[in-house]
Amino acid sequence: MSEIPYILMSDRLNLNVMFSFFWVTQTFMYLKKSEHKILILVLGMVRAEILRIDYGWYGIASSLLMLEFKVSQPWILGWSLVNILYTIYCGWLPQIAAIFAPWILIFYKPNHDEKPSELEKRFFYYTYPIHLSTLAILRGLIQ
Repeated sequence: MSEIPYILMSDRLNLNVMFSFFWVTQTFMYLKKSEHKILILVLGMVRAEILRIDYGWYGIASSLLMLEFKVSQPWILGWSLVNILYTIYCGWLPQIAAIFAPWILIFYKPNHDEKPSELEKRFFYYTYPIHLSTLAILRGLIQ
């Protein structure tokens, strides 16, 4: 629903983050079934880049790391390395701040969570495509 406004707003032919979520899910399904996990992981990351899905290989790598989250030196090293490489790859320096994301998970208290109301669910469902459509219209008016 939001892909067309996304393309009009960004003037790029990348597939938006919803496709990233879909591709991560597909890669994980194959990872669970396969004995060749490294091959499946590499193929998933390469295909994400070829298909020009938002976040590309980083979407797969960071999602897999978050799925296996552990407060351990190897995990933190892997997370840091992936984020440093992606910061260099995408050339956007603020990306490096993602190194600190695990601190949110360390201090997260799930027993304080509340279920969203129906109004909140609907609001957040429609916000993204409406936001992108508005930006696309504004972009068209400015140009």
